[in-house]
Amino acid sequence: MPIRTSWYFEPRIVLQVYEGDVTLEDIQECAAELTQLMMGKEAVVYTIQDLSACDRVPADIRGISRLATHNNPMFGPMVVFGQDVITRIITNSVMRVTGIAVYSVSNMDAALDFIRERDPELAYLLDQR
Repeated sequence: MPIRTSWYFEPRIVLQVYEGDVTLEDIQECAAELTQLMMGKEAVVYTIQDLSACDRVPADIRGISRLATHNNPMFGPMVVFGQDVITRIITNSVMRVTGIAVYSVSNMDAALDFIRERDPELAYLLDQR
């Protein structure tokens, strides 16, 4: 599967790595997997998406928007890096439609810094490991 989903820091940060050509079906499977990971969590879960090895995402903004709707109150901001210009435009469009908070940063270190700034408790836990 072109999207690998795993815990970066369980149970608070999920890492999704996109590789190659990603289809709408891949995103659908990934959304279902992310929903499963978040079930029963008691604190906000951040998602980091690494698109640096992604060649193409579907331009179906409506289709992606339907998949990107999360009713879980523990679904926190998404932090994305490695996007090309077209992917950034698609991501920003989808997120405006869905209302999901998505932030673009330059790399993994910047993604972790962003999370640290927003969540002092999580920053402390990350720094302790």
